[in-house]
Amino acid sequence: MDWLKYMFSVSKSFDADNELIEYSHIRQLHPFFNFDGAIGGSFAPDDGHVDASSVATALAIGAKSQGARIIRRCCATGIKHNPNRG
Repeated sequence: MDWLKYMFSVSKSFDADNELIEYSHIRQLHPFFNFDGAIGGSFAPDDGHVDASSVATALAIGAKSQGARIIRRCCATGIKHNPNRG
C-alpha cells in the first residue's frame, strides 16, 4: 500500500481523477475478479481506454489457441463448454 499511496500523491499533482480504495470497494466494482490477498487498490475511472476491435482480435486469438472454434457472421445462440478441455 505504501507504493500505491506514493503513486496516488504523484497522480494528484497532475490533477488525475484517482482514489485509493479498500478491498470491499474493489469487490463492489469488480465482483467477478479474484482479488485474494489484496488489501486495497487505486481506482482511476478515466484510465484504461482500449480499441474494441483490437481487444476482440486478441480474445479471438487466445480462444483459438485454447481450441475454440469461431464462426463469423452469425448469431450466437449458446456456448458449449467441454469440461475435459479445462
